[in-house]
Amino acid sequence: MIDINIRSVADLKIGGGLLANLHKGLWVHVHNQPQPDGVWLTDLAEGSGDARAALFLHPYFRFKETTGACHLFTATAAQVGPAKPVK
Repeated sequence: MIDINIRSVADLKIGGGLLANLHKGLWVHVHNQPQPDGVWLTDLAEGSGDARAALFLHPYFRFKETTGACHLFTATAAQVGPAKPVK
């Protein structure tokens, strides 16, 4: 199991602050679980924070996403007949 916790301790400016600012106190938590065939799937992602985007939008956001009952599928493909060029 992988449990990732990220918490900002200072403001983060993207594009010199013109594109976006992520304010101090932003946090993100992600939890990954290994599957029997070796693939790791995220089963929980949550976080909250305060941001400013494009000098105008200043939202406070909070999100929580829980996924369950994920199924892994195997797919194969084969070409039937000659390939036709497309213009």
